[in-house]
Amino acid sequence: MNQPSRFEIETLANEIFGAGRERRIRGFAQKETRVLAKVRSTGNIGGYLPALVKHGAECLRSEIIALADAWVESFTLSRMASHVWAETALETAALQMAGGTVSGIRGKLHLLARRTRMPIEDGTGHLEREITASKNGALREGKLRMKKQRVSFEISQSPPGRAEGSPSPKPTSRTHREGTNSISQLMSRIGRPISEEMLKAMASARLTTEDFEGKSSSILNRMHRMAGRMEFSAEEFRNVLPALLKELELEIPAEVLQPPPGKAGRPLSERTGDIHREWVGLGKPKVTAQVCDRLAKTFFQDELNEATIGSVQHRRVRERVRQAIRRSEQRIAT
Repeated sequence: MNQPSRFEIETLANEIFGAGRERRIRGFAQKETRVLAKVRSTGNIGGYLPALVKHGAECLRSEIIALADAWVESFTLSRMASHVWAETALETAALQMAGGTVSGIRGKLHLLARRTRMPIEDGTGHLEREITASKNGALREGKLRMKKQRVSFEISQSPPGRAEGSPSPKPTSRTHREGTNSISQLMSRIGRPISEEMLKAMASARLTTEDFEGKSSSILNRMHRMAGRMEFSAEEFRNVLPALLKELELEIPAEVLQPPPGKAGRPLSERTGDIHREWVGLGKPKVTAQVCDRLAKTFFQDELNEATIGSVQHRRVRERVRQAIRRSEQRIAT
């Protein structure tokens, strides 16, 4: 039986995703109605923006996960392992969904502003940040689900091991040690390009272990396939490593679990560090509007010259100073 083509798999995934889309949309609309009614009851016009952004981020995450599950089901029904091109398609669809979510929320805010005759502005980019964060988080979870399907399929397609109770040659200490060292070398290469020397080492490990493991060399066959799939990076492999090693009855190599060097997060810019040092030099006063204005005159003089007091641009400059201090303090605390 021929395997389904890429077009057939993608068509099936889209059909699975679209089958429940109307139901999900109705649920989203009902929840949005409740959210807007709750904000309306408070009489706080500024509550519409965060409420709509939070609701939109939740809906976006739900849709991306639903699409990832549709891809997983499509590959499973087709009896195939998920492929990297499916993850690329998921990224493209998620980007389009995020753009549509931002556009939809802006349209609703504009309509609310017209109805209430009150300005509703997002001067700090809160909308884009929250939607982007929701998209990235959902993509990570969706890709992980697709990778788990890939690993499960690879393991299920492996030839059966030695029958239970059948005799097997007893390994010698030297042979066992050589096989273990080869496995450790193989595991340390996961996520990296495989050289000819490593290919020879892998072949040697396979031949060596066949002497003392018999038919159970299928374990190393699985390892070879996993190591040869270049779409796995060292960071991505950590997500599925525990389940894989449990199946293979192997210990986790220390090299794989080494934390990345340095502190997590994007490095602070030079200006951010300068703002924080200036704030510390003032005695770490409470970050009020007056303190932000004082620091802004030093680091954002050009922007302030073009802005009027209380304008959106003026508030944006204050927020940049406030966020610079907050990020520096968080980095020091960690």
